[in-house]
Amino acid sequence: MDPADSTRVVHVALEVVDDEARNTVMGLPASLSDLGIAVSTGRVVDFRAKDFLRPNPEDQTVPLIYPLHFNGMSVLWPHLGARKPNALLAKPETEALLVPNGVYVLVKRFTAKEERRRVVAAVFRPEGNLARFQSVGFENHLNYFHRKGQPVAKKLAAGLAIYLNSTLVDSYFRQFSGHTQVNATDLRCLRYPSAEQLSELAEGTDGQCPNQSAIDTAVDAMFRMSLR
Repeated sequence: MDPADSTRVVHVALEVVDDEARNTVMGLPASLSDLGIAVSTGRVVDFRAKDFLRPNPEDQTVPLIYPLHFNGMSVLWPHLGARKPNALLAKPETEALLVPNGVYVLVKRFTAKEERRRVVAAVFRPEGNLARFQSVGFENHLNYFHRKGQPVAKKLAAGLAIYLNSTLVDSYFRQFSGHTQVNATDLRCLRYPSAEQLSELAEGTDGQCPNQSAIDTAVDAMFRMSLR
């Protein structure tokens, strides 16, 4: 346990690489406040908003994003025929549940035991059929990174998603979390690369989603370590 950690979280390093991951993450220069961003839990609790849910987009609806809309490190919407709704009616009653359309980093709050990583992140971009909407809803099984309730800069978001999807973060996270839930509080306590380093991680992706090997190669090179 780090004496300087106000949350008093115990980290259990089972291997040398785990200890290396902890030291690397703890030594990173930025907190979320340093980056000028915050993380919150998705506002839409579907069973409470059930009267406003719609299976597919229609007039007066906006996109409703669930973990099932993750497609690698991006978001694919709508997911027609899914058991979850794709849209939420935009009404005065649901206005407080929505955020302005734009770029956000999303993280699953719950991951399946068979998933390779505990922290699974994707970038929500207002592109294609998402571009025409003024607002969007994020379901409660997601955490979302934002800037005072507003979208995040594109390059910062891309670099942040790469960092969160790295084996470095996965190894660090497993030392203090024995379950598959990722809370917004966990993400607030995490240390982050600087804004410049996150932008550097985003360089060269050209809007594409790098695979795990490319993610870890970029992160390993930046911090001169290897966890594979």
